[in-house]
Amino acid sequence: MTKRVALVLAFALTVGLTIGCTNNETASPEKKSSAASSNVNQTGLPIVKEKVKLTANVVAPTNNWNTLIYFQNLEKETNVHVEFQNFGTNEQEKFNLMFASRDFPDMILRGANDKQILDAAAAGDIIPLNDLIDKYAPNWKQALAKYPYLKKVATMKDGKIYSLPIVRMDETNSGIRDQWLINVKWLNELGLKMPTTTEEYYQVLKSFKGHAGQGSIPKNVIPWYYRWNQFVGGNFDIFGSFGVLVPNSDYIIVKDGKVQFQAVNPAIKEPIKYLNRLYKEGLIPPESFTDDGNTYLAKTRSNPPIAGVFSSYFNIDLTEQIYDAMMPVKGPGVDKPLFRQQLNTVDRNYFAITKNNKNPEASIRWIDTVANQDWSIQGMYGMFGDYLEKQADGKIKQLPDKNADELGKTIPSNTLALLMTPDLMDKMIWGGQQGQRAKNVNKYKPYVASVENFYPPVVFTSEQNDKKAALSTDVLGYVNKTLARWVVDGGIDQEWDSYVKKLKDMKADELIKVYQDALDDFNKN
Repeated sequence: MTKRVALVLAFALTVGLTIGCTNNETASPEKKSSAASSNVNQTGLPIVKEKVKLTANVVAPTNNWNTLIYFQNLEKETNVHVEFQNFGTNEQEKFNLMFASRDFPDMILRGANDKQILDAAAAGDIIPLNDLIDKYAPNWKQALAKYPYLKKVATMKDGKIYSLPIVRMDETNSGIRDQWLINVKWLNELGLKMPTTTEEYYQVLKSFKGHAGQGSIPKNVIPWYYRWNQFVGGNFDIFGSFGVLVPNSDYIIVKDGKVQFQAVNPAIKEPIKYLNRLYKEGLIPPESFTDDGNTYLAKTRSNPPIAGVFSSYFNIDLTEQIYDAMMPVKGPGVDKPLFRQQLNTVDRNYFAITKNNKNPEASIRWIDTVANQDWSIQGMYGMFGDYLEKQADGKIKQLPDKNADELGKTIPSNTLALLMTPDLMDKMIWGGQQGQRAKNVNKYKPYVASVENFYPPVVFTSEQNDKKAALSTDVLGYVNKTLARWVVDGGIDQEWDSYVKKLKDMKADELIKVYQDALDDFNKN
């Protein structure tokens, strides 16, 4: 048994997976490529004359893409069969083993990070897509030419495109991260107005707690429920109420082209002291530091409701009679609160072709078919006839949450390289939760921080990635632990100087320099 075969067999037995096979044909690569190319129709559908079978690995919440009607219908149109190997979102380490073993499928979809893609490209395991896009992918070619930001994010420093992104140029998605939802039924029962300042917000939360077990307020009421230090459903927007923008747990922002580390911004003291005040009075539960995402969803969607305030991408209450969007509350001395938006209009690493792929032309045509407007909008929001309806004027109407619970069992959603540009999104007539979110995104607009203040999706070099990983583990771990302790126990004023010195000793300045250097390179393109 050869060493390579032994390694592959050992890997398969260890993880209990089959991650993709190579074909041991004796024909030369040139002959295989020529044969594969002759089977491909350069335009139109189907993509190939004789059915082609491809393999793909993906990290996605949906357990089995092989059963999704979206891909079944796509196969009928393209004559391309894709056998998916799914990894759940809690199986990232298993997915990562593919890069360690270098036993790749034909295509790598969502799940890889920049370092994995760049290292695999440097090793020749992933091929550049530029020439294939130019010849076989008119949808992607046109979009890359039309939208400079898309091209900038997708292109590496060597000028090559090794992976295609998901593109969601849709303000109803990226305009904000979460809606700040408050129980207006309880407000009405208590004769309270919607809070507009941090002090009014404190008084509302105190009243929710003080009336536990009265009216519709349960005895086990959670006045304000969030997940500490989490991008989704987290606490970051309260920092913005005090004029301190914190987009995520990196605590990185950009001001006038310069990277700033908000974890050492003295202005962050005030929101931390505010949270400490609320925590000491039982207005924030201890579980906010420990609950996972599933627990958060269960508590925020309980019936009857137990949470007074929480954050969510969608409002679970379409009637807005129980929960409605609360605008950012304003802290003392703050002219205008700052609210987060998302920088996910272009998100890299959703489609790559490996060296094992004997049908690269068919593969790029397959993902270009996905980029077609009809296929992209269905991939995100549901199939025509079930979830979407084409109008006579060319508009696309979203049917109000029809079979919403079943939607995830039919489409890949935001886990595939879909291409949703403004000319497509302008056709949408939103309904249900998306329509409600669109309305509230407009309400939040005056408070949303400028996109220039958010750190963009730069490409770190392998060396920068290694240094960032080495430094950020200690630096951000210390920041998270210390800020959390101050929320629980207080003491931020007394310990601030020693905290800042400790971060300096941990080489936080070098970490920020890595971010700055990568940003400078990104802005040169």
